[in-house]
Amino acid sequence: MRNDIRSIKFSPDNRFFAVAADNGFMIWSLPDWNIYHEILNQKISDIAFSHDGKMFAVAEVMQVTLWSLESITPIALLKGKRLLADVDVMVFSPDGSMLAGGGFDGVLRLWDLRKLNEN
Repeated sequence: MRNDIRSIKFSPDNRFFAVAADNGFMIWSLPDWNIYHEILNQKISDIAFSHDGKMFAVAEVMQVTLWSLESITPIALLKGKRLLADVDVMVFSPDGSMLAGGGFDGVLRLWDLRKLNEN
């Protein structure tokens, strides 16, 4: 089985380094390079840190999960009608209010993160 690396990122505050791969993702704390968090046995295409360093997004098969970086707990799962194909690249807006993602299907997806708590 191949384990292609799909994405590598430093957090904006340089406290963390992340690798997304075909077999999961790992986040190391810096500068000591201790494993901070990892999820294995899932195909991950991208990982992105918010500019304020409070959360990160993980693009998996047919879904994107937002995580709290401090508590390492999921905040939201973005999937369903808005996500009909894999997201291969993602980026947070500079103010952290939006997450943009796209894939090989040629569709750009925008999520307004300010609406996550609205029902």
